[in-house]
Amino acid sequence: MGSFSLKGNIGFYLSLVGGAILFFFGVMYASNPVGILESLEEQGTDISDMTEESIRQMGMIGAVCGIATLGGGLLAHYKEDKLKMGGIMAIAGSAIALLFTMNILAIVGIVGGGLILARK
Repeated sequence: MGSFSLKGNIGFYLSLVGGAILFFFGVMYASNPVGILESLEEQGTDISDMTEESIRQMGMIGAVCGIATLGGGLLAHYKEDKLKMGGIMAIAGSAIALLFTMNILAIVGIVGGGLILARK
């Protein structure tokens, strides 16, 4: 029987989790911007400069970045000769999402991409 080892795969798993989180929140924001605005208003957040369109755009950016983060992790995992490219994709997708969507959970994808790059 083969043994299961996480050695060298932590970055892959973190980039998958980070990408899935970004994609999920992106789709949620893009599909229900009115609900998101109402929820933020109920929490007492200042939403004076937020519109439905800006929330929808944040969601679309988040979903695309989630796909890039997922793709980077998968690329690095299944194509050993593409480790560097996969790690960069995971970091870039998560960093862009962090900057444009303010989703702090994007850090999971950044850490995953860093671990992919650190793998030899």
